[in-house]
Amino acid sequence: MEKKLNILIVDGDVSEAEELENELNREFDIVGTVFDGMKAVDEIIRKKPEVVLIDIMLPYIDGVGVIEKCRECMEYEQLPVFIVLTSIGTEKLIECVNHMDIDYCMMRPFKNEVLCRRIKQVAKIKGLDQKIIQKETENKFKKNDQRTVIDHEFHMTSCNQVAENILGKKANELIGKDLSIEQINGWDFSFLKNKKKK
Repeated sequence: MEKKLNILIVDGDVSEAEELENELNREFDIVGTVFDGMKAVDEIIRKKPEVVLIDIMLPYIDGVGVIEKCRECMEYEQLPVFIVLTSIGTEKLIECVNHMDIDYCMMRPFKNEVLCRRIKQVAKIKGLDQKIIQKETENKFKKNDQRTVIDHEFHMTSCNQVAENILGKKANELIGKDLSIEQINGWDFSFLKNKKKK
């Protein structure tokens, strides 16, 4: 059985929030419903939901402010998908949503089946994005852990980032080079010739 996404609902209108919770409860695991921005920040940091459905109009801190605070306090991997729900479709709001790189914005009124579909789609995209970043981070660490190795004939057989930076060339330009006859980026390795003869 497929694991249900866990969702936090943040809406200043109590009746709308409860209606949304009842509708979404069948397909998702609702971890809470919050009615103001201050409480929303606390709950997001504490519960770390996968998805937050958030209204723009909230008491104390508006929806955009909640997202900003969460981004300040949480690591990227911990951030939920933020889906903004709004009945205000002004050009300025749309510009703000785009500028803030909010995951998705949905205009009210909407059909619940469409909302369910969008939640799953946007969460899937965010999951893929996080996997790509994790893979890039792993590859970066692997590259940094790699050693620079020179064999007994003074050929470079392996090259790390530090050697690339010092010598001013990429690993594929350095590996296999006979350093005893090379002068690379101002570094003269000709002194190795004498050692090679011995």
